Amino acid sequence: MKRKLLNQMLNEWRPNIWLVLELVIVVCVLYALFSSLYSTYLIYNRSEGMELNDVYFASLNFIEEDNENHAPYDSIHSPETDYALLLANLRSNPYVEVVGGGSPNSLPYLYNYWGTQIEIPQKGDRTRLQYQVNKRQMSPDMLRVLRIHGVDGQSPDELAELIAKGDIIISDRDYHNDPSEAKVDDFLGKDVYFYKDSLQTHHVGAIAYGMRRSDFEPMWSGNLYMNINFSDIKYVGIRVKPGTGHLFAESLSESDMQVGNLYLSDLKSIEDMRYSAQIEKYQDIRNKIIFAVFVLMVIFLGFLGSFWFRTQQRASEIAIRKVSGASDRAIYTRFFGEGMILLAVSIVLALPLIYGLSKTEMPGGWTLDVTQTATAGICTVLILAILIVAGIYAPALKATRIDIAEVLKNE
Repeated sequence: MKRKLLNQMLNEWRPNIWLVLELVIVVCVLYALFSSLYSTYLIYNRSEGMELNDVYFASLNFIEEDNENHAPYDSIHSPETDYALLLANLRSNPYVEVVGGGSPNSLPYLYNYWGTQIEIPQKGDRTRLQYQVNKRQMSPDMLRVLRIHGVDGQSPDELAELIAKGDIIISDRDYHNDPSEAKVDDFLGKDVYFYKDSLQTHHVGAIAYGMRRSDFEPMWSGNLYMNINFSDIKYVGIRVKPGTGHLFAESLSESDMQVGNLYLSDLKSIEDMRYSAQIEKYQDIRNKIIFAVFVLMVIFLGFLGSFWFRTQQRASEIAIRKVSGASDRAIYTRFFGEGMILLAVSIVLALPLIYGLSKTEMPGGWTLDVTQTATAGICTVLILAILIVAGIYAPALKATRIDIAEVLKNE
C-alpha cells in the first residue's frame, strides 16, 4: 500500500499508453490550431495608423457618348466640372465630413495590387537601392477620408498637403528577411524613380502607415500613396460624422448621386466591404475555434471516464489509505499528479512534432518567432492542464467520499 505513484503508473502501463498516445496527438493538433489562431491575431492586431470607421465608398461611372442619356459637353462643361459639382453636392450634405476620389487600388478590402519598385538614382557602379511598393493613387482628400497618419506623427491633413504638391508617401512592410535589403527609412527625403522609368523622379515626403488589403493579410510590400489624375478616379470615398451613417444613406437624393454624365453607384459602408471581403476568413476562424473546443471536450471526457473507472478499481486501495491516515488532499494530489505526469510525458514525446510545426508558415503567411512559438506552446499546455484537472476532479472527489466500511466489507 505504500507504492510510489510512478510504480503504480508503470504497473498500469497499458491504459496509460493509450492516454499518452491520445495526448500526443491532441497536443500537436491543439498547438497547430492555437498557433494558427495566434498568428491570425498578430496580423489583425498590427493594423494601425488608419481610421476606417464611418466611411462609405461608391463607384464613379460615366455615361458614354453612344448612350441616349449622354449630355453633350460645351466649352464650359466637362467631365471635370461634373466631378467637381458631384463632390460639392456630397460635401454640402450635413452628415458628411470629407469626400475624396481614388483608383480601385486606393480602397481597402478589394485585394488589388499594383506592384512596382522605387529606386534611388546612383552614380557609377554603386548598387541601386530598390524597394517594392503597392502603388495606391488617390486624391489628397482620400487621405483625410481614410485618416492615414504618418509614423512620425503627421496628421492626415499634413500628408494630404504633401501629395497635393507632388510628393509621394511610402510605408514600411511587415517582413525584412534579408538584412542587406533596403529599408523604408533609406528613401525618406530622397528623389526616387519608378522601376524602368528613370525619366521622372518623385520626392519621398514622408513615411506613413500602410494600408492592408485585408485585416488578416500581412503587408508583403510597402505602400506608396501619390496624387491621382482625374481620368484614373474610379471610386469616391465619403467620411461621415460619427454615428450618422444610416442618416447619411437615407438623406441621399438622385441629384446627390448624379451630375451631368457622372453618377455614383454601389454605395457601401466600409463595414459591409470588410465583411464581404473577409467572410471566408471569419468562417475559417470560427471553424478552428469549434474544432478546438471539440478536441478539448474529448480530452475532458476521456480523462473523466478513465479516472472514474480507475476510482472503481482502486476503491479498496483508497479505503486502506484513508484508514492509514491519508487526507483528502493527499488523494487529490495523487490523482492530479498522475494526470500531470501523463501530460508531461506526452509533451516530451510531442516536442519533435511541435518543433516541425513551429517551422511551418501559418495561414496568412505569418511565421512565428521564438517568443510567439513559446507563447502558443505555453497556452496549449496550460489549457490542456486545466482540462485534465477538470476531468479528474469529479473522480477524485468521489474517491475522497467513499464509504470505507462498505468497501472493506465487500473485499
